[in-house]
Amino acid sequence: LGLQAAPTPAHRKNNSSAVLSKARALALQNELLAAFSAARFQKKLNELSRECGEAKDKKTSYHSALKRLIRKEQVKIIPSYGFDASDEGVTEMLTAFQTFEEDPDVY
Repeated sequence: LGLQAAPTPAHRKNNSSAVLSKARALALQNELLAAFSAARFQKKLNELSRECGEAKDKKTSYHSALKRLIRKEQVKIIPSYGFDASDEGVTEMLTAFQTFEEDPDVY
C-alpha cells in the first residue's frame, strides 16, 4: 500500500518533522564529509585562506566567509534529510546531531 514505518530508533527535533535515526545521521555525516573533502570545496577553502590572510581584519572576515562557504554546502545536502535549506535548517540539523553526542560513531 506504499506505507512505510519510520526508521527506529528515531529522534525528533523540537518543532520539526525531520527524523534523524542513527543510520540517517551517519549518512548525513558522510555526505557532508564528502562535500567538505571534495577538491572543489578544498580549492575554495584555500583561496579563502589566502584572501583573508591579506586582510587587516582577517579573523572576523575569515570566519564570516568560512561560515558562508560551509553553509553553502550544508544547504545543498540537508533537505534530503528533512531539514530546510536555510540557516534555521542547519541549526535544526546541528541540534538533531546532539542526540548522538555520546555515540562514538557519530561526530
